[in-house]
Amino acid sequence: MLNKIKFSDLWLESDGTACIKGAGGGSAEDVHKVPKESFQELYEAIVEEEKELLEKGEISGKDNSFRMSYQGVSFRVSGLSSFEKSNDEKVVYFLRRNVENIPNFHTLGYSKVLAQWLLSPKNKNGLLVFCGSQVTGKTTSAASLIAARLTELGGHGVGFEDPPEMPLTGQKEFDFYQSQVTSQNMGRAIKNSFRLAAPNILLIGELRNEAEVAREAINTALSSDSMLVVITMHAAN
Repeated sequence: MLNKIKFSDLWLESDGTACIKGAGGGSAEDVHKVPKESFQELYEAIVEEEKELLEKGEISGKDNSFRMSYQGVSFRVSGLSSFEKSNDEKVVYFLRRNVENIPNFHTLGYSKVLAQWLLSPKNKNGLLVFCGSQVTGKTTSAASLIAARLTELGGHGVGFEDPPEMPLTGQKEFDFYQSQVTSQNMGRAIKNSFRLAAPNILLIGELRNEAEVAREAINTALSSDSMLVVITMHAAN
């Protein structure tokens, strides 16, 4: 059922009630409520997946985010502990549908001059930040550029994300390895990135307000002459 629905976001309550945004390719502001119990099985599958990840230590505490596939659809799950009027706590899961294929970088609409500069072999190190508001293509642009650079210039890349969103791992054209790293461990992971055969590209997914992560990202970019550090982060413009 899920693979037959077009949507950008979907959120679920414990009784199977769901709301969908961007259904059928409509506006991202259009919200459609789905009949109760329609997604009860999906909710239960998410609960089980979260339980397994907690037991493995891959996520910790409440309000987690993780990647999951269900009925052939890949999405990012973010949990939120919410309180009702009765003051009873319940968990609502918000699902963001992941892009299934990495688009060609030359089709994203960047100017020819900028695209050539971003793909130039001369720009093999430094810090590159993709920023913008929600659903503007930050992660898609970053992944598309990474795929293009590795395909055209060779080398390998590593990504630290919470959770990984774009299917960069397992591609035939290039070598890229994604790892889910919590914000608490992100700084240490970045610091140790040089030990991973000195990646040509390091992706840091969604920098928030962690000073340590920002500091380590900048230090890494300044300390290497052969590693390009790519970051995504939210910004109004």
